[in-house]
Amino acid sequence: MKKGILILSAFFVMLSVSASNPKDKFKPDYIKNQMIKTARWQLNNPWHELCDWTNGAFYPGLFAAWETTKENFIYDAMMYMGKISQWRPCDTGPMDRANDVAIGQTFIDLYRIEKNQEMITPLTDTLKAFMSRTYN
Repeated sequence: MKKGILILSAFFVMLSVSASNPKDKFKPDYIKNQMIKTARWQLNNPWHELCDWTNGAFYPGLFAAWETTKENFIYDAMMYMGKISQWRPCDTGPMDRANDVAIGQTFIDLYRIEKNQEMITPLTDTLKAFMSRTYN
């Protein structure tokens, strides 16, 4: 009985997958719509605090989604993140971890568009201080 239900379930899954055209999933509009839907969901359901290392990976990906889709809500979300962080890298301990400055990639990407020095000065100051340190 269980085997029959499993086979029947697998059949319905295969039927539903074959019912839609898999080639549609490679069309630019489909991909852009999925990027927009994913970005909207992630921005509305944050999992981590801003200074968590995961945002150092998330926001550059979000920037790439914006470059592809040009959706205003994505750009606005990145600008808002920069403003609430005051364009500063995180400070979660000794400044010798890439986790704390990874968010700066998004600051740089936005600076290249906005040309507002305020957007990268805290990052460049942090990196200069880091590079001037001596380690034993």
